[in-house]
Amino acid sequence: MGTAVISLICMALLVFAGMTMSNDFISSWDSTTDTFSDMSDGHLEVLQTDIATLSATVDVGRENLEVALINRGGTTIADFEQWDVIVQYYDNQGNYYTTWLPYVSGTPVNNQWTVEGIYVDAGTETAELLEAGILNPGEEMIIWANISPNAGTKTTNLVIIDTPSGVTASIHFQS
Repeated sequence: MGTAVISLICMALLVFAGMTMSNDFISSWDSTTDTFSDMSDGHLEVLQTDIATLSATVDVGRENLEVALINRGGTTIADFEQWDVIVQYYDNQGNYYTTWLPYVSGTPVNNQWTVEGIYVDAGTETAELLEAGILNPGEEMIIWANISPNAGTKTTNLVIIDTPSGVTASIHFQS
């Protein structure tokens, strides 16, 4: 083989290697920009999510806690099984509890919570109009939690609600 043929083969291999590396770089770049786009979408969702507490009351037996919330953000919120509800309270003996409550779709029992209802106005229990079971912007929701042991008489306590996007609301309640 002549020197010219070997040079031609070497140049072809260099061009092929360069094209392969270029293709890999472009694929990597596409993957990276897709990742940044996904992250940006997630941050936008967080920025548009806003909940606030309206009220919190405990029943006469001090075992059932009702918390009214409003969606003040621009996004719908659901996936309630992924929410965190944490109650910090005192019992009648002065013992202090910090308890994470799991979500249940039915009636809550010891240290569980559920969505009692979603409303246009929780105070009058005016039913929601769109997308049943989803907390749309402007809608209000009542959470019903069962706490055990019961909250103590004349104690000041706290409930914290956290959405999957990390938006948190809290309110003190008296028992």
